[in-house]
Amino acid sequence: MEGIPELSAGVISLLVFLLPGFVAAWVFYGLTSHPRPEKFERVVEVLIYTFVVQALVPVLKWALLWTGEYFAILPWSDDAKLVASLAVALVAGSAATVCANKDVPHRWLRKYGRLTLRRSHPSEWFTAFATIQAQVTLNFKDGRRLQGWPKEWPRSPHAGHFVLQEPAWIKGDGYVELRQTETVVVPASEIESVEFMKE
Repeated sequence: MEGIPELSAGVISLLVFLLPGFVAAWVFYGLTSHPRPEKFERVVEVLIYTFVVQALVPVLKWALLWTGEYFAILPWSDDAKLVASLAVALVAGSAATVCANKDVPHRWLRKYGRLTLRRSHPSEWFTAFATIQAQVTLNFKDGRRLQGWPKEWPRSPHAGHFVLQEPAWIKGDGYVELRQTETVVVPASEIESVEFMKE
């Protein structure tokens, strides 16, 4: 029975140590359209985020102690270290989110390093909607066609919904505008293909 409290304390210490990595990963997957990876890859990502946070916390500590010489805030303690690591985790997760959503690292590597042709977005599907600012035409599986401005789109072409503003049905060479309708929500499962229209 004596080993149980030691095991519990060890597990709690490990969870507290990994908590910033979990927080950073939670922020990233909560604010991007990237699918959550398999368990092993999730553990690896948490370890990487934890390493980054643990490497940045001493820098933050130094900055706070330096600031404390002029403006006393609170003494550095284990509680302050935990709060600082969670703050760094939130910043790290948010920075990774911005980079992924804005295609920052891959754009630089494509332009300056010519090291990749890939993008930071989770799929070509998402890249098309994120980068092409144009009306779309949804081609239904039953032959109908609906045009409008995409306000939101599904994470993948197989599940989720399109949210179109200013919708209009395409009938032959003309349009039937839905003047009384502000927004239409269309299941992705009913769509065969998507066209991005020229201006």
